[in-house]
Amino acid sequence: MAQKGNDTYRVTTADGTGECSLVNDDPAAAGELAIIATDSAGGTYYVTKLYNNTVRVDPTNGTGAQFAVGDKVEWAKDGVAVANYSVSITA
Repeated sequence: MAQKGNDTYRVTTADGTGECSLVNDDPAAAGELAIIATDSAGGTYYVTKLYNNTVRVDPTNGTGAQFAVGDKVEWAKDGVAVANYSVSITA
């Protein structure tokens, strides 16, 4: 719904609305949120920061090889990632 801090976001789920910290691994605690991005080859990345049209990615705990830790990558709003240029994010 909204960014509340450097890595804190207000989200709404079936359980209600609250603030969550964005993590680059599987969420281990209440109040943690992970967003997975996928490149054109099916490689996965954890999103470490959201921007309007881009995301920062981290392949460390994923399988992606097109982008490095901290790369700022276009977010393909149409859901179609382009090799070495963009990632897709699905709900």
